[in-house]
Amino acid sequence: MAEPTTLEKIADLPARYFAAWNSRDPGAATALLADDFVWEAPSVPAPMSTLEDAIRFFERSWVSFPDLQFELLGAPMLGGGCVSQAWCATGTHQGEGLPLGVPGTGRPVEVKGIDVFTVDADGRAARVRTFYDSMTLAEQLGLVSAAQ
Repeated sequence: MAEPTTLEKIADLPARYFAAWNSRDPGAATALLADDFVWEAPSVPAPMSTLEDAIRFFERSWVSFPDLQFELLGAPMLGGGCVSQAWCATGTHQGEGLPLGVPGTGRPVEVKGIDVFTVDADGRAARVRTFYDSMTLAEQLGLVSAAQ
């Protein structure tokens, strides 16, 4: 079998990344990150740039939402060395971890978002930017009232 092309590596990155999330495999997920990655997400106060930060984020997410699952929405979007993937995350907030300092509420959540990956020559994510509506998440957790 031929070695995948750079375009194939870029296009396949989101599927491999979210499969690692869904299988609770931090090693598989961090293997997809470049050595000098930067990862920005609404649920962390500052960008992550070390494997330890990333692993801690995965673990906190899985403690908070032990049944967390990502469903990919549509095909990945490619352009300029980047790939974006829309997703829908579902889970039940059971433990303290994320949002930081919030004890488990027992509430189910469904949040749609998109991750934008800047991909290096080795097909790994040099930059991950995660976008979702954190207000929707806070409302579903019962932390704020829905806007009137």
